[in-house]
Amino acid sequence: MPRYDFKSLSSQDFEELIRDLLQAEWKIALEAFRSGRDRGIDLRYAPADDGATIIQCKHYATSGFAKLLRNLCAGELPKIQRLAPTRYVVATSVSLTPGNKEEIVTALHPFVLSARDIFGADDIEGLLSRHSEVERANFKLWLTSTSVLERVLHNATMCQTDFEVERIRRKLPLFVKSNGYPRATEILHQARIVVITGPPGIGKTTLAEMLLYAHLEDGFEPVAIKADITQAKELFKPARKQIFYYDDFLGQTFLGDRREYLGRNQDTVLVDFMEMVRRSSHSRFILTT
Repeated sequence: MPRYDFKSLSSQDFEELIRDLLQAEWKIALEAFRSGRDRGIDLRYAPADDGATIIQCKHYATSGFAKLLRNLCAGELPKIQRLAPTRYVVATSVSLTPGNKEEIVTALHPFVLSARDIFGADDIEGLLSRHSEVERANFKLWLTSTSVLERVLHNATMCQTDFEVERIRRKLPLFVKSNGYPRATEILHQARIVVITGPPGIGKTTLAEMLLYAHLEDGFEPVAIKADITQAKELFKPARKQIFYYDDFLGQTFLGDRREYLGRNQDTVLVDFMEMVRRSSHSRFILTT
């Protein structure tokens, strides 16, 4: 599991991180409020037919558990008693032991229902490992996470891929399935690589984009290659489901006016990468030319 230094976050950053994580984990929308005196409420879930759940975010990564507990008892408990929520949740950037959690439950009884409503730093890391989209959105964590730093080093590729997928999604209503679609799907399934060729204007790119988009539903991570094939090699993970898309690989991105690619043996690199994909049951590669 990646380790994070939550000290890189401000109190507001930490509150927003907890909001995003709990919304993703609980699949609900939480109320958030502007910075300032919170009257004991950082986040809230208050459906009309049930009591309120209040989430208090305590960013005490530099202070430790003792100061956290004192603040909860002296500063927060009187507020909680006035609010009288049905459920009270504490999220903190302090690492907690089972004993620490029990102390908080006892101190805030009866509002904290169980130790499961206490989220320490290790619990937050567990949520981040399950919700990578939240991890990626909170850029201040990137400097302290090995897995996220790896993606940041290839940020241009990731951003381009996100843009590519959104652009394809907008084109879906206009796509008319041709006879080439099931054939290309079969080749991709059997050989893991499909090369779509033909003159301009016959729908090569559209077919490739629909193949890419269809694989997203099967849990494949898309990687759009926009510079050279070394991008794909750097992002390749043989144990992860990935689908690579290289548009016009023999045209403007490979030959054309970019003769330096031939001097760098890009043809050999491309063949090597294709062999890597062929050896991995989790990988797919779509090329057009």
